[in-house]
Amino acid sequence: MGGRKAGTHFEKKAVRYLVNQLVDLKIEKLSGSFIHTFPFRPDSVITDTAINIIGFIDNKADSTIIIGAHYDHIGLGGPKSRSLTDKKIHPGADDNASGVAALLLISDFLKTKGTKSENYCIAFLSAHEDGLFGSNDFVNKKYIDLSNIKLVINLDMIGRLDTSAKNLVIQGGEKP
Repeated sequence: MGGRKAGTHFEKKAVRYLVNQLVDLKIEKLSGSFIHTFPFRPDSVITDTAINIIGFIDNKADSTIIIGAHYDHIGLGGPKSRSLTDKKIHPGADDNASGVAALLLISDFLKTKGTKSENYCIAFLSAHEDGLFGSNDFVNKKYIDLSNIKLVINLDMIGRLDTSAKNLVIQGGEKP
């Protein structure tokens, strides 16, 4: 998908794919739509529009678990990639197609076999590579009541393992 750079037609192609997957999984729309657009500034001159895709599994519970992954990547090379040319696709299987694939599998499991003791917010976020703009938009627009969040799981680069250390890295924190 051309590297899925935020604000490009490749991002829109990825959006169509992910929305179709959520529909097939019978995941509910959040706030009437899966698609939530937001402006972002990839540099000091350009303002562009990117798209978050947000679904919801409403189990009528008191608390919600957010599970997210960014689906954008750096596109066709350039200064943020290992390829300084802007003509070469910079694929992102580990950053972050692996997180997206895992989120789709987890969504299917939660919808069909998961515990009903929590609601689940499924968030595919964009403009991560340009500065976490999709994550900021998600939090700032308060699509769901953030006071009822029990846990947030971010799936990022789960396909990349440090072969020298052979360790899995899991980080955690508490609400302030």
